[in-house]
Amino acid sequence: MNDMRRFSLVLPAVLLLLLLAPPALWATDYEVLGRKGIISGKEITDKRFASVIQNDDGIMYFDDIANALLWRAGQCAATLLACDAATWAFDFYTKELVHMSAAFYVISTTVNTPAGSGAVALSTEEAARRFIAEYEAPGALVLDFDQMQERFE
Repeated sequence: MNDMRRFSLVLPAVLLLLLLAPPALWATDYEVLGRKGIISGKEITDKRFASVIQNDDGIMYFDDIANALLWRAGQCAATLLACDAATWAFDFYTKELVHMSAAFYVISTTVNTPAGSGAVALSTEEAARRFIAEYEAPGALVLDFDQMQERFE
């Protein structure tokens, strides 16, 4: 097969992937820390509780995961799938972005979060269980994204 034919077969597939893929978000410490939380108006000083949603208006910053979920329920209702494709939280331990639909959440009254929700995101269920043990959070709940949505609708 000649190079032009191979190129003509590969190019449409690559373009299709680029069109269907959610936009990439690169939220660095500089971009997140010091921003005002969209609901609370407080400066984000701790990424362990922060989350971001990217939409047509830009990147929305939240100092507490619960604030992001409350905003999402109200502002993204008409475009929920698009909104969810661009919604991330920071893993409590690694401070790396994790897609909110893939994260596991711990809700505990012993965790002091900016909005008082007691919610933290973790990238694995194992990390969520470890968090409960380390922070001596008896009665804490481990929730998936669907359960978190129900809790903050």
